Amino acid sequence: MPGLPTWAWFRSMLTRLRFKTWPSAIVAMAVLAGAQPAPAQGISEAAAIAPGSQGAPGSRSLALPDLLLGILYYTRWPQHPGALRLCLSDSEADSAALARELDAQGAQAVPPVSTAVLSLRIDRADSLLDCQAIYFGAMPVRGLQPLLLRLNRHPILTLGQGDDFCSYGGKFCLLQAPQGWQIKANLDAITYSGLRINARLLQLTVRPSGSRP
Repeated sequence: MPGLPTWAWFRSMLTRLRFKTWPSAIVAMAVLAGAQPAPAQGISEAAAIAPGSQGAPGSRSLALPDLLLGILYYTRWPQHPGALRLCLSDSEADSAALARELDAQGAQAVPPVSTAVLSLRIDRADSLLDCQAIYFGAMPVRGLQPLLLRLNRHPILTLGQGDDFCSYGGKFCLLQAPQGWQIKANLDAITYSGLRINARLLQLTVRPSGSRP
């Protein structure tokens, strides 16, 4: 079985797709919601991507903004937004620093990406409906389930850290591993919300067994 595409190939693909290549690690997950039967419990796992040469493997400060922007870029909303709004949790200590990194890189994207740091609580759910994507970070998931299930009624991409995030209704789980970030997708939640993930990266998807589609 051939290996995963090289980063040179992947960067050239991003250029053809009119997205600025990023200075550090580039990470993307490719799942086409509804394209094939979902694995058990509707969870699909993507390949781990090692960070670039500018930092140590698994370095959050370098890899996380690229990971989030990569997932956003390959997401399709029912109504194409002129710009993307990525909302972050005001309870995460590093949200302000992460927002600055995302704003700097997202301003070069097509469409552009901007951030907002908000309170991610069920009683503030209405204020989150203007977000195209929400990153929950490492917030405890048990208390988030009512909010995640409510957000799944809308085309809003939800991302968070840890396996349980998908189990409680989140759409993308971000996992840190020695070789870099890993991504799991809740295909049921993605499909229900009306979002789609671009099929052009489907070949990069790796099942839990390590095989590719």
